Amino acid sequence: MSSGFFICVICAICGRISRGQLLLVRDTHIPLCESVIDSSERSSGEKNTMTQEQFRKLALSLPETSEAAHMGHPDFRVGGKIFATLWPEPGWAMVKLTPEQQESFLRSEPEVFAPVKGAWGRSGCTTVQLKAAKKSTLHTALVLAWRERAPKRLVQQFDLE
Repeated sequence: MSSGFFICVICAICGRISRGQLLLVRDTHIPLCESVIDSSERSSGEKNTMTQEQFRKLALSLPETSEAAHMGHPDFRVGGKIFATLWPEPGWAMVKLTPEQQESFLRSEPEVFAPVKGAWGRSGCTTVQLKAAKKSTLHTALVLAWRERAPKRLVQQFDLE
């Protein structure tokens, strides 16, 4: 995700003031710090293994998120809209990103993220190989997917916290 130029930002994910970029989300530029953008935590010893239960916990930690089922597998919703799912096959999940966000994740971590096949993938639906994913990267993807589906008042409230 680290293409483009960097500026000083207050990160929408971690709240730190640092070098970062503005990511376009729903016609709004969201400031993200460099460590969130390029997942530079590789050197911090963060392990690349997420479980389905950890994915579930991360998704449900976002405000007003509920778990339901869709076509026989769990999904995660905000405002009645799906932003993430767990695939029926163990070890796989999906996040609904924008095509631009998807492209950034594909470039930065191709071993973790891949577009869903067909039109869903072209619209930003992105598969996640959980065993290759880091918690920090997956949290960022889930927050971005959640922001795209959450009601505007909830996103504004989230930004203030």
